[in-house]
Amino acid sequence: MAQLKHGSKVKLADGRVGLVSALGTEDGPNVIEVRLVGGGVCYSDANYVTLVRRPGRPAKYASQAERQAAYRARNDLVQVAVELPADVAQALDAYMARHSADGEGLSKSAVIAKLLRTQLLRKR
Repeated sequence: MAQLKHGSKVKLADGRVGLVSALGTEDGPNVIEVRLVGGGVCYSDANYVTLVRRPGRPAKYASQAERQAAYRARNDLVQVAVELPADVAQALDAYMARHSADGEGLSKSAVIAKLLRTQLLRKR
């Protein structure tokens, strides 16, 4: 949903259109005053509608970093930084470009995890 601000155009449930004239009035922070558009030039109370916004669901995470940390914890993932020679990194990027064009949807993490499992960690 778009963020409401002063002057935003809003469409009411009954089809009328208006402009936000006040956010967070003296009646409370969730009260919005809307001035109806097309109602003439006089600014009487009949041209204003007061809406009360229900507060939304509280945010589960304070930041994107917290959201990412929770994702890693849920899926038992560990972040590993790897330094690669430039030619290997370019070859990996070329491989990823070829396979993403095929629509396989592989990520670098998935490719490296498969290589480690099948080549380095295999039973011998």
